[in-house]
Amino acid sequence: VSTQSTGRRLQLMAQEQTLADHEAAASDLAKKGQHAAALRKWETALDLATSSPELDEVVEGSTVWRLCKQIGTSCNAIAMASLQHADEDKAIELLRRALEMSQVVNPASEKDLSRIKLRAVTYNNIGCFYRKMDRPKEALLHLERALRLLNGIPHAEHTADTHLNICAVLSQLGRHGQALEHAQVALILLQEELYFAHVSDETPEETETVNKKRYPVLAIAYHNVGVEQEFLNRIKECLSSYHKAVQVAEEHVGEEHPISTAVVASWDQAKAAWGGPAKLELSSKCRNKACKKRGGSKNAEPADRRGKASCQAIGPLNPRPAAPIGVGVQPTSSNR
Repeated sequence: VSTQSTGRRLQLMAQEQTLADHEAAASDLAKKGQHAAALRKWETALDLATSSPELDEVVEGSTVWRLCKQIGTSCNAIAMASLQHADEDKAIELLRRALEMSQVVNPASEKDLSRIKLRAVTYNNIGCFYRKMDRPKEALLHLERALRLLNGIPHAEHTADTHLNICAVLSQLGRHGQALEHAQVALILLQEELYFAHVSDETPEETETVNKKRYPVLAIAYHNVGVEQEFLNRIKECLSSYHKAVQVAEEHVGEEHPISTAVVASWDQAKAAWGGPAKLELSSKCRNKACKKRGGSKNAEPADRRGKASCQAIGPLNPRPAAPIGVGVQPTSSNR
């Protein structure tokens, strides 16, 4: 019996070392951005941990859960990259795997806030998938699930991103008043986030990392506010919002960044459509006259985005706002 016990202990030690080697290799690959290779290592490590219950029992069930978090994180990263490269089938397969990994797998995971954060991020990204597939109702369902989870977490990351994605989907559904509200909430959350990062005790390097990640999202928030204001015919406000988006993008994001290109294009198109004060005044009179003919309010949401023929000379009645920009979310590798 003693020989068998010693042999089993040696076997377990060897398995623990193999598991540690897989985890170390996966972490190194993830840091290098090689998420697909990292995912294969995490999956191999999970197979090993689940096939040897003693490995998980040594640390009260945390090994399996730790590996599930890493797999969920990698799946989200690869899925969003796949979505950007039009590989939708691979994206949704990986997001479903991430959702599976964020379920309660054992007592160690049940009350872990990082599990809830991972699940919220995954729902958010599934919402982005369905939006791209032009299935806005399904997108909204998943984004609202994400928001409910995030609202239950103190100081949750990515809440602003989810509000922006809900804004984009509501806009797609023609619910521009609600879309504007979500964009404005996102704007407030991002301003608070950047302010507290600036006054915190974090190192300059950590603050710069936050700025690099969040200023592009702040530019998107100003842009999306402008888009919805334009849809609602709040023209002076929309021009101001577009201008702020451009200022943030040029000062903090960089002129060559795709987000900067998008917000500058919206700003240029809005100026071309609505121009200076005289043009704005004429557009307002034309819009109000058309609203009276329709029996509606000048503040009502547009019924016809193309406008009336009589308005074309001074700018369309309901201009061509670009669609709001959505935000894919990458969970942190540590999932803290």
